[in-house]
Amino acid sequence: MGAHSHSEGQAIANGDERSMIDSIVVTNTQLMSSKLVVVSPERIYFSDPSPEVAEQLAHAIETGAKPADLLASGSKTIELAKLKDVKAQRDTTELEIRWKGMIGSVSSQTLSFDDPTRRDAILDAIEIQLLPRVQRQEKQFGRVRASLFPLVGIAITGGLGWNAYGVAAKAAAGTPVQMRGGKARALVWLAEALGRGGVIVVVGVLLAIFIGVLVMRIRKPPFIVKLIAG
Repeated sequence: MGAHSHSEGQAIANGDERSMIDSIVVTNTQLMSSKLVVVSPERIYFSDPSPEVAEQLAHAIETGAKPADLLASGSKTIELAKLKDVKAQRDTTELEIRWKGMIGSVSSQTLSFDDPTRRDAILDAIEIQLLPRVQRQEKQFGRVRASLFPLVGIAITGGLGWNAYGVAAKAAAGTPVQMRGGKARALVWLAEALGRGGVIVVVGVLLAIFIGVLVMRIRKPPFIVKLIAG
């Protein structure tokens, strides 16, 4: 069981027609996923009970129980009235939610799901509950823009790696290294701890990751869906 819905009273836009829903529930089982995510007319609930408990709660909501009654304790909540925007990238399993915090601040939470289908069920449910005060934006990145992030990562990793290797080489030769600033001292400590071989391995792994991301984003540039609450 993954996505659940309980019909009772909220409007879904379908052209000029409207149907009615109350709460949408999604359960997940993978380690890094949020085990239970619920979108009600007032709030988004998310928590990490055991898969068995998550299914029991989902079934209870599906059969008419109110999320506020079941999830009052043990769940984190986001009020839909305070929502600023929600963002998802196609073919990923994450949903980034931002809402208004205290005294003009903005809070954020990223929820992970087992697959894009479950993530999209929650994204669509949020859009439904926010109608008519929501704007949906869809943006396809070009290959040049899509490659900027990994290219910056490659450049920064390469530069830091070069400096770290130089520090490690000096440390191996017994030459003292003097660098000012907390970040610089942290780099010296890390380079000395890893040694030349360790620096090469760590930098090589990071470069391989960024190169892999670069190839993936060039082959299939990101497609972003964003909901902006009015």
